[in-house]
Amino acid sequence: MSLRRLHAPLAACLAVALLATGGCKKDKPKQTEAPSVLTVAAEPATVKPLPRKLDMTGSVAAWDPLPVMPAAQGLRIMRVAVEEGDVVSKGQLLAQLDDESLQAQLSAARARSSSAQAQLAKMRQPSRRQDYRSSEAALAQAEAQVASARDAYNRFKELQTEGGVSEADLVTRQTALNAAIATAEQARQRLSLTREGSRPEDIRIAEASAAEARASVRQIEAALDQTRVVAPAAGQIIKRDAHLGDVASPGKALFQMVRDSRLEVQATVPETDLAKVSVGQSVDVSSDARPDLHATGKIRIISPSVDATSRQAMVKIDLPVGSGFQVGNFVRAQAQLGDTPSLVVPAAAVVTKESGSEVFVLDGNLAKARKVVPGTRSGGLVAINDGLKAGEKVITAGVGFLKDGDKVDVAPALAVGTDAGASTPASPMAPAPSPSK
Repeated sequence: MSLRRLHAPLAACLAVALLATGGCKKDKPKQTEAPSVLTVAAEPATVKPLPRKLDMTGSVAAWDPLPVMPAAQGLRIMRVAVEEGDVVSKGQLLAQLDDESLQAQLSAARARSSSAQAQLAKMRQPSRRQDYRSSEAALAQAEAQVASARDAYNRFKELQTEGGVSEADLVTRQTALNAAIATAEQARQRLSLTREGSRPEDIRIAEASAAEARASVRQIEAALDQTRVVAPAAGQIIKRDAHLGDVASPGKALFQMVRDSRLEVQATVPETDLAKVSVGQSVDVSSDARPDLHATGKIRIISPSVDATSRQAMVKIDLPVGSGFQVGNFVRAQAQLGDTPSLVVPAAAVVTKESGSEVFVLDGNLAKARKVVPGTRSGGLVAINDGLKAGEKVITAGVGFLKDGDKVDVAPALAVGTDAGASTPASPMAPAPSPSK
């Protein structure tokens, strides 16, 4: 018999045996694996005094910005004495304008004033003895000339009667007599004025002339002072627009100053928070760009009006001099509002998502996700403004591995009821081993 013939019956028997065995054997039920249980830490939500803070943002600005404009117009800048960043005192020279023409005008005005003053002094002064004698002598001479002219006229009149002289000669002598009489009268008046002194109205005219001359001098001196551009107050130069050769023009500031080098923060506060701040309140100021900059300011002004569009009000916060902040800096300001009892949980218990914040509340051995409204953060704690009650147990470690409804096992070392301040933050927990079969 060939091997093929022997193998065929054997294969058939084996197949029948296998079918029989399979038909008689029942399938065993599959064993389901127990779900993994996460080991977590939990603490109760408690009420504790928590410092309240109001966060604000704003910009640094000058407390009292001073634009320095030239009083004199149309004059060329001859000198610039300061640079941006310089700290100056009140009255310090910042720039010098061309004053050559005004200096010449001042010299002429002073000369006119001196002349007018001398004339006034002369009119106020009583006449000198020499003036009396001179006037008396002039009068005597004039009277003598009158007598001589009268004698000549009388002689020529007799001669004209006799036909010795012409009518024209007589008229000439008459004219000479009249002139001598007028000259004598003038001499007599001068002597009278010398004796009486200047008239009050003449003195008043001289006084007015002298006052006008003095006023002209002061006017030019004031114009000269205006060629010196000086600091109106002590402070810091933050901008310089003055350049050599430029011509001073009306309305153009040559410099920008910060009065007394004082800066302020101009921050905005929502109208709902206005009642939380008050004038004189301390505020911590910091800069994101300069982490080394910190200062404590005080609220100086709370705007009496609220912007109708943004519903925010302006709050001005004084910064201490020398704080290091600069005009234009973006800063954060935080007002301390005092402690208030707050429902708090450890910061690690709060999970922040795009949809909001949540915590996992321990419900037996299940972790239940709960939406919450977090508030102030301080010292590793977060105030919960809504969504949680005091005493509810929240998971504080292992929350990153949880989803709503997961079974959990609370680590004995971090059992519920442990003081939140004494708890040691747990590292991410691995799933606990499944129960033995």
